[in-house]
Amino acid sequence: MHDKDTEEIQFMELVRKHEFILKVVAYGYYPQGGYQYKSLLCDLTTYFWQVHRHKPADMSEEEERAWMFVVLRNKARNLVRNEQLHNDLIEYSAALPNVAEESGSPLIERLYELIDMLDRSDRAVLDEYLKQRSIAEIAESLGKSEAYVYRKLSKIRKRLCELNKKTDK
Repeated sequence: MHDKDTEEIQFMELVRKHEFILKVVAYGYYPQGGYQYKSLLCDLTTYFWQVHRHKPADMSEEEERAWMFVVLRNKARNLVRNEQLHNDLIEYSAALPNVAEESGSPLIERLYELIDMLDRSDRAVLDEYLKQRSIAEIAESLGKSEAYVYRKLSKIRKRLCELNKKTDK
């Protein structure tokens, strides 16, 4: 067996042994089971692959768990704070069904103009809403609560009204 194979086996044993710590750290930032939680879990495991070789060899099991927790918590905090995590969970597709062209309604045309003025994350949530996905489905894909999605949609509606007033033709 190659040294690389042995190293991978040891790493996988270490991850299985301390899987709970990975999950606890990720859960500290996002609800379990959501996209962001899963993404953070993957990012932390990848990061741990990079740093596990630097772990001091003479650690007790308790010290190893503490070291792992601190290293992963600090990385998770940095990923979330610096928005390096895959935080654009739903990609806005410019291929929204163009109801404006089909209906010829100036109001619908205006709505789509205003939607294009929103930032990308707001457009992504609104895109999912316009595709008639349920609030629960949107919340699950965001890794957030349904209450968060309701608040987000409410803020988007207010923002659309503000944009409409500012850019009134």
